[in-house]
Amino acid sequence: MNASLWLTSPVGAVLGVMLTAALAWGPLRWPELPVAVAAVLALLLLGALQPAQLLALPGNELLWLMAGAGVLGAVLQAQGVVQRVAALALRGQPGFAALCWRLTALVGATAWLLSSTSARAALCLPLFDGLTTHLPRAGQRRTLALLLPTTVLLSAGGSLLGAGAHLIAIDSLRAQGLPAPSYLGWLVWAAPFAVASCALATAVLLRVFTDPAQRHAQLLVDTSDAGPWSPVQRRLLGVVGLTVLLWAVGPVWGLGPAPVAVGAALLVAWPRVGGTDVRVALRGLDLRLLAFLAAGLLLADAVVGSGAASAVAQALAGPARSLGGVGLLALVVTVSLLLHVLIGSRSARVAVLLPVLVLPLALALPGGGGVSAPVLVMAAVLGTGFCQTLAISSKPMLLFARHPASGLAPSDLLRLSACLFPLLWLLLMGFGLFVWPALPLPSIHPAAP
Repeated sequence: MNASLWLTSPVGAVLGVMLTAALAWGPLRWPELPVAVAAVLALLLLGALQPAQLLALPGNELLWLMAGAGVLGAVLQAQGVVQRVAALALRGQPGFAALCWRLTALVGATAWLLSSTSARAALCLPLFDGLTTHLPRAGQRRTLALLLPTTVLLSAGGSLLGAGAHLIAIDSLRAQGLPAPSYLGWLVWAAPFAVASCALATAVLLRVFTDPAQRHAQLLVDTSDAGPWSPVQRRLLGVVGLTVLLWAVGPVWGLGPAPVAVGAALLVAWPRVGGTDVRVALRGLDLRLLAFLAAGLLLADAVVGSGAASAVAQALAGPARSLGGVGLLALVVTVSLLLHVLIGSRSARVAVLLPVLVLPLALALPGGGGVSAPVLVMAAVLGTGFCQTLAISSKPMLLFARHPASGLAPSDLLRLSACLFPLLWLLLMGFGLFVWPALPLPSIHPAAP
């Protein structure tokens, strides 16, 4: 397709809208939801989206999945379940390094309990406040202020519900008729990377921001007043365990994750089970997040349905063949790790990155050059979890960077980013070339044409 056709065709119009949205989300730092809505309206006017697609959104299972997970997380937080789990890190009066490793494990585990990184970071703030009174040295406080949001961001990749960006990735793969990981498939592929990246980040933080005396300093924290788990908390833990089990094995019986999430949400919202008012449970419905997710799904559908993705694939066919599989993976990993400097929203990064770059590149290379489309998509999505360079690059980092007790300076974030970038690049390349191709990928069926 020549340049004039690109400019006058629906393909050019769709790509123009997507690039304009990327500019608004990136350098201009405009609010993500109004930009996404404006882009959807523009595509509707251009005919790249049909009103029927908009009307079909209330039936989208991914939106129901995120809504159910949000309600479940709100009740768990209101009843102190997540807080009780986090308090386990303080038992036994550990040294500072041991405390950091415990917090990495426990904060990382909340990715399977809460679906919002912002909510998980907000949950860590009271814990940080309580711990800073026992951390007399500035290096320890800075380390903890970086550790908590970094763990929140990197661990989110291990759960399908850890970020709305993951659901956009699933929808993009299905729209192209490609295998998309199920809840269990995402767990098999992404959880090992999330664990490895969190452990790597913790080791880097302890090494770079503390000296040996600070790492081995013992903390004297009294947690004896926690008391036993209440009946409501035990019931909620049971609901969470059953929910995760059904998410893992439900596809065997044709049971999707969305009905399971909605059923769990209804169950915990019932006062006799969750022990809380329905209004408290409904606070977990982040309407702005759901609206942005819906807009992101529509944008991805427009890029595919208009033929823009295939047109970009044709244009990139030559360069993609010259790169080969390893070069293609290296390009995707590099772009995904750096894109947070331009686009602050994780979902916005994926909404732009997958349909405009990753999937067209994957489709342009016959046989993927030894690298499959699911591998490229997984590398791209998990790479977007790296967003520590600037405080405005992510909401969790912004919460802690602005906290008066953190003592963080912009140079601290740049220092952490400079250390993590090459290590995460190598880790993603290793997983993309050796680990994921060797693992099975439990999948869900592609979307019907």
